[in-house]
Amino acid sequence: MFYIFNKEGQCVGSCDCKPNTDDLATRGETVMEAEQGYAIDRILLEQGKIKEKPPAPAAEPMPAEPVIDDVRLAAFEAMAEQEARLIAQGERLTALEAELSTLKGGEGK
Repeated sequence: MFYIFNKEGQCVGSCDCKPNTDDLATRGETVMEAEQGYAIDRILLEQGKIKEKPPAPAAEPMPAEPVIDDVRLAAFEAMAEQEARLIAQGERLTALEAELSTLKGGEGK
C-alpha cells in the first residue's frame, strides 16, 4: 500500500499502485510504501518514517446534571417577578380608568 503525505507530514491519501511521483512533487507531496495497512487519518510522516498519531485526549465527560448559575437564575427570577407586578399594575390601571370613565358619565360627555 502506498501512502501520500503533504508538506506538513499529514497523510492525504493512499492507493494500491505506485502514484505518479512527478505529479506529487509539484505539490510538495511524498509517497511512502508500507506492508502494513493504516487508516490515513491515524498516521503521519515524521523524519521519513510512517508514525501512528498519538490518541486524542479523551473529552471531559459532560456533567450528569446541567450546571446552574445561581446569580443568573436569581436575576431571571427577579425579572419574572417584576414582569408579573407590571402586568398586575397595568390591569389595575385599566380597571381604574374604566371606573373613572363611568363616574364621569362615560366617554364623550
